[in-house]
Amino acid sequence: MAASCVLKELGSEFAWPGPVEQPLLAWPRPHVLLGLGRSAVLTLLRHVAPAGATLHVPSFFCPSVIDFWRRSGISLFTYSDHPGQAQPDWSTLNAREGEWVLAMNYFGVRDANRWNAWKGSHPGVQVIEDHTHDPLSRWAMHSTADYAFASLRKTFPAPDGALLWSPLGKPLPCEPVCGPCHGSALKLAGMILKREFLAGSCRREPDRTVFRDFETSGESLLQSKGMLPVSPWSRVLLESGYPLSWRTRRLSNVQEFCRRFEQDLPANSRVSLLFSQWPEGHCPLNPVLVFCDEQQRERARAGLIGERVFTPVHWQLGAGAGPVGYGLSKRLLTIPLDHRAGPADVLRVVDVICRKFSGTKHAA
Repeated sequence: MAASCVLKELGSEFAWPGPVEQPLLAWPRPHVLLGLGRSAVLTLLRHVAPAGATLHVPSFFCPSVIDFWRRSGISLFTYSDHPGQAQPDWSTLNAREGEWVLAMNYFGVRDANRWNAWKGSHPGVQVIEDHTHDPLSRWAMHSTADYAFASLRKTFPAPDGALLWSPLGKPLPCEPVCGPCHGSALKLAGMILKREFLAGSCRREPDRTVFRDFETSGESLLQSKGMLPVSPWSRVLLESGYPLSWRTRRLSNVQEFCRRFEQDLPANSRVSLLFSQWPEGHCPLNPVLVFCDEQQRERARAGLIGERVFTPVHWQLGAGAGPVGYGLSKRLLTIPLDHRAGPADVLRVVDVICRKFSGTKHAA
């Protein structure tokens, strides 16, 4: 196939970053580095919690992680929570003394107040906060939870890596002994090849297949493992902190997208923002759109992919998420405008949406 020049790509898996921009924002300390967020929770419950401890998880949560924990023998219950509301349905969270509860800061736009109030009235329950979508938010940095974790590879271009810490200074498990990192090595190869692919002025689609195969096979290996140590190369990348410029750029992109979206989209549009405000000191993962139904969401997603904007869905849930959460999961679309994007990319994405996806106004 002949090489062809294409638009700048947005989203999808990270490419290898090369030299990391300075200065760096420090992670919460002390902490333990592990391979994956799911491994952080599993390690905590196996080595710190009493045997047979129960974990309560939100109904709107990554299903592959839930399945992994169940297969690993964790006793799980769900309570009703989803990103379309400001707080969980507390009446469904029936945690007893000695049990564990996972609290999720969806897309980095919630504050700590409601969870702090609930924790204050349930002192015997152990709370683990998931700060994956904004590991350096004011909530994360000033948390009062028993434990907190973040899957760093969702915001940092590393093939693996997760952070586990205790805001209250409780005992942390030891890091798993370093072992084979085959899954991470495959993803690392894919990231390096993707970097070379994106750097070319003209790209061949067969080259994409090569690095995508490394990415997908590496991810499958990573997800199949349990007590996973962080790889040596990800440790080198991650241990010093997160570049301030990346966080500043992501925040600016989300702010500008929300402003332009509300300003430019026709009044009768059938798509709206999931959120346009967030607490001071927070940086949303990305903008999120709400469509009127799954069919419109998928048409929008296909149209954006056609423009080289690779949009993820957080998450593809089953009916077990409950009718409201399940229905919402069919209508959400995350717009990839992290630190890899700039002002021109924001305008381009808003323009694509405004040109292709207008109709009857829908409120989230």
